[in-house]
This record gives sequence, structure tokens and C-alpha cells, in this order.
Amino acid sequence: MLRELGITPPVNYGVILASDEEVGSKYGIQYIINKEPNLISSKDLVLVPDAGNADGTMIEIAEKGILWVKVTVYGKQAHASLPELGLNATGLVVS
Repeated sequence: MLRELGITPPVNYGVILASDEEVGSKYGIQYIINKEPNLISSKDLVLVPDAGNADGTMIEIAEKGILWVKVTVYGKQAHASLPELGLNATGLVVS
């Protein structure tokens, strides 16, 4: 959106979207840091929009745990360019 509006931010910034923060981050941010150890430096400002403390010395991970849910949706999928070939989901069963 910044590019579209022609806005140049006053600082450089990056975004990391990582998975599995709820179960320890082994395959998410830990993997990224291990593969690219210089990606984040001690001078960088890192915001983690989940949990932590006011002085930034603690970041909480895996505070929730896992909930396994099986979802069954009835219908017929179709590509968005040909919606008439599909049938919207009409039933949802959660077990």
C-alpha cells in the first residue's frame, strides 16, 4: 500500500510471517534465525504482536497449546473464474 501511495517510510523495515509460534517456533522463526543468523541485529526493533512484557525482555511462545478439530464441509469446489460449476458449502460438521 505504501508503494501504491508513493510513500517512502523514514526507516527501512521488514516483515517476517512465520508459522508454529503456538508450539515452540522450531519450524518458524527459530528455523529462519538458524538459516539467516544475521537477518536480525541487536540494533533492530522487533515487534511481536502476541504477548510479552513492557521492557521487551520476555516474549511468550506456546502459551495456548493445540486444539485438533476435524471439519467436514459439503459442497463442490470450483475455481473462482467458474463459480457456476461449484456448489457452495451447505453443511458444516465439526467433530
